Amino acid sequence: MTSPVIYDTLAPMRADRVVSMMLLLENRGRMTATELAEELEVSPRTVMRDIESLGGATRIGAGS
Repeated sequence: MTSPVIYDTLAPMRADRVVSMMLLLENRGRMTATELAEELEVSPRTVMRDIESLGGATRIGAGS
């Protein structure tokens, strides 16, 4: 059974990171996972996992 304390702590951190990632992309344009990871102080795999978690809701880097 997952502890509610752990879940409540991790979910807001991830949400904050995804918002920060979106703002970075909006302000700077295209960035690699490595560049985002350096800015967010996480691993490139964490950035990729966060992008994957967005699923079909948003297309990262898609132009209009």
